[in-house]
Amino acid sequence: MPGSQLARHIKFLMPHVPVVLISSRADLPSAELAFVDAHFGFGTSLDDPLGTMRILVRPKLMRLVDRRAGERGMTQWTDST
Repeated sequence: MPGSQLARHIKFLMPHVPVVLISSRADLPSAELAFVDAHFGFGTSLDDPLGTMRILVRPKLMRLVDRRAGERGMTQWTDST
């Protein structure tokens, strides 16, 4: 199954889950990236995907922290990096 088709299936089952596609091709047609949150191809340094994944998961982490802080009646900020 091509990565673009797998991304479509993942987004259908779990639309809130970020999908990161890593391939050997530097560029992909936009139709293949329709269900992909980030694509990294040939020439990508290791820092690029790591930074992007931190950005993609940060909103979810912050909602969890806010919810837990609300349960304790205080504001707490955290950074998972």
